[in-house]
Amino acid sequence: VDESYRGHWYAARSCRLLLHFAHSLGINPVMITCAPDNIASVKTIESLGAELDATYDVEIAPGVPRRTSRYLIYFQ
Repeated sequence: VDESYRGHWYAARSCRLLLHFAHSLGINPVMITCAPDNIASVKTIESLGAELDATYDVEIAPGVPRRTSRYLIYFQ
């Protein structure tokens, strides 16, 4: 979300709409991911009722140093 629009919960509203759409297609659970250091995304995802399932190291591309990504799974 662009800096001038932050703090209005647009990301959370968008995620709720996408979750509703995914569930209408029979997709459940839905996995939502974010980087562990992205505190705004972590708060947004947790506001949806998501629960942390695990933290994984993911290789971005061959030869690129590994970084940690947090995987969150939304349960309804």
